[in-house]
Amino acid sequence: MQEMQMNKEAINGFSGDERLQSGIQLREGYDSEFWIGELKVSCTMDNVTLTDNYVSGKQSKGNGFEISFDSDRMYLKFDFDKFWSLSKINSSRSITDEINRVLLDIGIVVEDWSRFLIEQASFNRKIELNRSELAYFRNLLHYFRFQNAASFDPEGSYSIHNNAFRYVFTSIATDSNPILHIKLEILEGMHLKEMLKPDLDFYDLTVEDARQILNLHLRKFRKVCASLIVNDGWYVISECEHYLRELKADSLIKNLELQQSLIPEFNGMDFESFFKQNFGVSFQNTKTAVSNWLKLTESIKDDLQVMEKFISHTGSTYGELLQKFEVYSLEARKLF
Repeated sequence: MQEMQMNKEAINGFSGDERLQSGIQLREGYDSEFWIGELKVSCTMDNVTLTDNYVSGKQSKGNGFEISFDSDRMYLKFDFDKFWSLSKINSSRSITDEINRVLLDIGIVVEDWSRFLIEQASFNRKIELNRSELAYFRNLLHYFRFQNAASFDPEGSYSIHNNAFRYVFTSIATDSNPILHIKLEILEGMHLKEMLKPDLDFYDLTVEDARQILNLHLRKFRKVCASLIVNDGWYVISECEHYLRELKADSLIKNLELQQSLIPEFNGMDFESFFKQNFGVSFQNTKTAVSNWLKLTESIKDDLQVMEKFISHTGSTYGELLQKFEVYSLEARKLF
């Protein structure tokens, strides 16, 4: 594959890197800072003309571009947020106008932008956490890594890969509360297409699209975490806890002995033989095991109740923390 990487000069407006070096900048109409990051799009080569000015490997005077080719397609990778910011500054221009300006300088002409397909995309979110919240979340990420469900890179980011998409979590040190950068990378274009309006072109992506895609995947992440943090068996115990509270072992054991006395001998077969023939095990052995379990359960039911409360507290603590990761419009916030 022929490939060239363009230089990365600064332009007006927040870039992805600049956003990570600043505090929280709330997006108008929303309770959070979030944005569409890097996009990778492609088109067939019959939609592209290479002019006489085109030189393989030529450096652009624009910013944040990677261009590559294979046998029949051209691929563009660029920071959507930067070009969106430029189009807002130059209000008479669209995102594709700004991209065209860079491509023309390289010697590339695009015939029809609507023929581009989205191959990959990233969506970003910044959230301020207090130090306790960040410590809780880091412990969770450590456990993911221990389970080989997350990787950790030298720059301090945790990545959790899930086939068609990937979560990347990076903490940013500040003078006050730390900031968590959440990056959702959509790795397969078809996965993204399923979440967008039919035939939506990449240049028509909106912040509301970004919000919905982020929230959908953050809810998936929260669900995975919930099942990891609290084993389903504890929910079964929690549902039984009301009945265990009233458990009286001696009464149940006496009732078991009553059941035994109600079965008459038949054709010379004693009760033990009857039980073994019908249930395949010894009644006395089974009774001893069950009696011991009933007595033990009665003796620890208060401890079990305390442990159930602890498990519930841990689950709700993480649930409330992960709930904060979602993005809300200010109108939706009024409903809380």
